[in-house]
Amino acid sequence: LCDTPEEAMDFFSRQRTANSKATVTQGVTGVSQRRYVRYIHSVFERGGYSLQRLVLERVVMHTCPALDRDGGCDPWLVIEENLQQVMDWRTQHQVRNMRSSDISIEFDLRKMQADGTRGKGISLVGDVKLTMYEQDFRGNKERLSFYLWFHTGFVEGHHLSFSKDEIDIAAADKHCRVFKDGFSIELFFGDPAAQMTMSRSTSAAEPAARFRKVAPASFRVLENAQKQKQMIQAKAKEQENAILKGRMGFMGIASPTPSSCAGTCTSMNPKIGSIDTEGGNGGFLRALSSLPPISEGPLNETSASLLDRCNSGLTGELTASSLGANTAERKTPHGDAGAGEVSRGGGDAVS
Repeated sequence: LCDTPEEAMDFFSRQRTANSKATVTQGVTGVSQRRYVRYIHSVFERGGYSLQRLVLERVVMHTCPALDRDGGCDPWLVIEENLQQVMDWRTQHQVRNMRSSDISIEFDLRKMQADGTRGKGISLVGDVKLTMYEQDFRGNKERLSFYLWFHTGFVEGHHLSFSKDEIDIAAADKHCRVFKDGFSIELFFGDPAAQMTMSRSTSAAEPAARFRKVAPASFRVLENAQKQKQMIQAKAKEQENAILKGRMGFMGIASPTPSSCAGTCTSMNPKIGSIDTEGGNGGFLRALSSLPPISEGPLNETSASLLDRCNSGLTGELTASSLGANTAERKTPHGDAGAGEVSRGGGDAVS
């Protein structure tokens, strides 16, 4: 139905919102959700995705969220792999205070060895959720600060960075009351092949990545999607025309038709009979401006005056007063009162 992730999300929001006149749609609002929609688009482009294992070593948070009364915070994080918690910072480390003036704070996930060196980090594969909490020591309470989701199969290299508008909850802080513009999260990964242990049931380290193929859509699925897209576009066009006609009716504007203005319109030029009147009086004036020059057809003085304005690019200057004046000075070509009424109606419509 759609060619890009953005078009797909926009289509989904319009279809999900029950009220077609609503100013706010109910679409894919979570930034992590939108990230996964782009993942899916990438999967179809590549024909699959890599199920690679990564080793997360460090998490760095830049700028301090104003979660305490003094503008600081007491952050600690939890990491989940495929909806299973694999790390809780508080169980292994002490929660530290971050002052408002601090540039960044680092969470080193590598275990400290007996010799004082750092060991390996946390092995992750698949869907990963990183959640940051704020520790309130006064009430011994905790509260959610922000979170983000990503998939290891779409990480390139050993570094991954998320700006403020790519982090859930933080992205909603448009006025920077808690999260500054420079707020971001950086993830640093190690080499999984070098850090895989031999303690698992296998005698060798498992492969760093496995490519999972995704079968392309069948011709029938694509054909049905194309038909559905055409139906949706036709329905949207009908709704647009209905809204336009409703507005014109509210303003007391009658949409001119070739039959109702035969006495006046056809005298201007025979081609006026094929005008698309769906656009109302605006479409009528646009049709006038698309007619051939004055010299190509028999015209009376009133018609010549109108077409002269159109050919000069001055259609927008047509007002009720100018059209009314022309109508009062000149009678209709065949003395048709009905045509005269249409001309006066057109003047009211432009005003």
